[in-house]
Amino acid sequence: MLDKATVAAQLSDIFTDRHARNLTANGDRTHYGFKVANVSDDLSTFDLVLTFKSGRRYCCLEWGCHVRIFEGEYWAAIRTELARRGLGANPKLTLRSLRCVVEDGALVERRGACYRSGAYEYEEGPFIEGEDAPDFVHVEGTDEET
Repeated sequence: MLDKATVAAQLSDIFTDRHARNLTANGDRTHYGFKVANVSDDLSTFDLVLTFKSGRRYCCLEWGCHVRIFEGEYWAAIRTELARRGLGANPKLTLRSLRCVVEDGALVERRGACYRSGAYEYEEGPFIEGEDAPDFVHVEGTDEET
């Protein structure tokens, strides 16, 4: 029988593995930090913390560029990986909260230059498997819908 800790650990690994393939990660599983928490009793709802790490280079620090949870294909890939791991019977998934933590010293590449970010956090969500989410553009200190 599945429990919350197992589902949280497996989902954390799925996000980590998937994003190690991102261009700036170049196969490095430690490039981003992913942690799943607060899994619901029915194992369908969870929170996700995405950490942009100090000293690591990123194209930007916007969640939607890195975690395309608003696309059906993204959810399908997560569902496929859950099934591969024997967890495919979970009900429709809901990402209740995506909290992005930008560590002091995370690096952003723009127009050939590299800039050091200060620390900040922001949160988005919820995102429901199979449902399109509105597009958001994050401006530090605000959440502006486009």
